[in-house]
Amino acid sequence: MTNNKTIPILLGAILAVGLGVLIVSLQLEVNPQVNVNPQVKVEPIFGSENEFYDGVSATVISVSITATGTTQVLAASSGTQYRRLQNTGNFMASCQLDDATSTLAVGTGIILYSSSSVNSIYEITPDNLYKGIIRCISQTATTTISAVQK
Repeated sequence: MTNNKTIPILLGAILAVGLGVLIVSLQLEVNPQVNVNPQVKVEPIFGSENEFYDGVSATVISVSITATGTTQVLAASSGTQYRRLQNTGNFMASCQLDDATSTLAVGTGIILYSSSSVNSIYEITPDNLYKGIIRCISQTATTTISAVQK
């Protein structure tokens, strides 16, 4: 029979052994010379280092869009490999990926917030490739959409 003084000692010993087993099983290693804030280097995927984009020149445009009707930002292009839309204006814009002639409803489709509120970008890559017409409309007043197409 154990007395009341040995119970905390036994529980402490069991806890210490359990933590030791956990550390060994996880193979944790403490190395004081390891940089705790390593720098991450991000390399761009465009250019000659990526054969998919090799030899393809980019077209960069800036289009003013209004709130009174949809404006074509990019035309259809069968050779498109990459597209990027960015709202560089002061009002929210909504964009659609189709050739619909009806006015796009504000707040539907691809929403690009104003450049003053957030860096709002939509990319079309080989994973979600769309080669058709892109149209946009502004929320309230004229705003600007910057587009890159490769």
